[in-house]
Amino acid sequence: MLFVKIYRYFAHHKPFMWFVLVLSVLLMGFLSTKLSMQMDITSFLPESEDTQMVFNNLKVADRIVVMINTEDAETYELIDVAEQFKEKLWAASDSAHILSLSTTIDTEGYDNTVNFIYNNLPLYLEDKDYQALDSLLTAENCNEVMKENYSKLTSAMGVGVKKILLKDPLWIGSKTLLNLSKLNAYDNYTIFEDYLFSNDYKTLFVFLESADGANASDINEELTTSLESVIASLNSELSNIEITYFGTPAVAAYNVRQVYKDLILTITIALVTITLLISLVYRNKRTIILLIAPILYGFLFSLAFIYLVKGSISLIAIGLGSIILGVALSYSIHVLSHSFYSADTEKLIKELAYPLTVGSITTIGAFVGLTFTNSALLRDFGIFASTNILGTCIFCLIFLPHF
Repeated sequence: MLFVKIYRYFAHHKPFMWFVLVLSVLLMGFLSTKLSMQMDITSFLPESEDTQMVFNNLKVADRIVVMINTEDAETYELIDVAEQFKEKLWAASDSAHILSLSTTIDTEGYDNTVNFIYNNLPLYLEDKDYQALDSLLTAENCNEVMKENYSKLTSAMGVGVKKILLKDPLWIGSKTLLNLSKLNAYDNYTIFEDYLFSNDYKTLFVFLESADGANASDINEELTTSLESVIASLNSELSNIEITYFGTPAVAAYNVRQVYKDLILTITIALVTITLLISLVYRNKRTIILLIAPILYGFLFSLAFIYLVKGSISLIAIGLGSIILGVALSYSIHVLSHSFYSADTEKLIKELAYPLTVGSITTIGAFVGLTFTNSALLRDFGIFASTNILGTCIFCLIFLPHF
């Protein structure tokens, strides 16, 4: 029998057995460190062309909106803070991760629309508008309108209305512009010197777009960390201004942090619970180590295998891997429990090799079935779980009998 022959060979060549064991652990550990951990929050969704098209074209999902808020600061103070923020963020973060960082908005589209309307104004005027021209052109009305124009030019909205006043000081086309403004979904905002403010001028908006997309969570983590650092620095310097932000890339980065915490927590709880239960049953430190060693070997085996096959794995899939700890543990428990009642190791291997092999094949087959799904996350979990069981079984049948 194969496993008996391997046992006999290693039993007569103990140094070589230790060499193979240590070398395999070091090699798998090295390959595991090269494995790329992915944290795409959409990886659990079924893969299809339609799904990919939707997520790839949601450009708004790649943006972070930074809000510079105040209760009593002047408008130009907010503008100055916005420019400070822009300068510091470019200096603090990797520019390759930022596609765009805009403190101002492009008003060219608005100017082109206004020019088009006034170049074709007669086409947009209705019969009643022509009838009202006589009343608009009276001296009294002209004086009244020019007074209002003066008030507008000297107010905060002066920059915005200046271009229109030069084209239409009597506001003949105002009704047409008003009708267009009703189509505007952003009527809660106003533009001042190309900066976007809330209507009360207490919030200035800055727009940041990630170059890596919202789903590149591990990269967005770096960008979000830089963003938090710059905002914390400015908030500490400013007493009457507060900077906040929101956006999908930042949410994705927070998901990465939470998944890391949950991953450590779930695996720690699983290992501690298993260790406590084993210690209550066996009450032997050496036995506890021998029971857990195959699980750790299988863990390294699966990570090394995945690196060689595809080079990356979803971090969520590894977190789900805590589910298989109990399954993997049953193999080492099976071997050690029988060893207590059998002094003949070769006989032990003969008795256990077949049931362990068949049992592992059926379990592995169940997890391999997940690799045929359309979800990247489930495929990663299927590969991770099946190779973990395989590595654990190999350790139990080849190396564990020597201890």
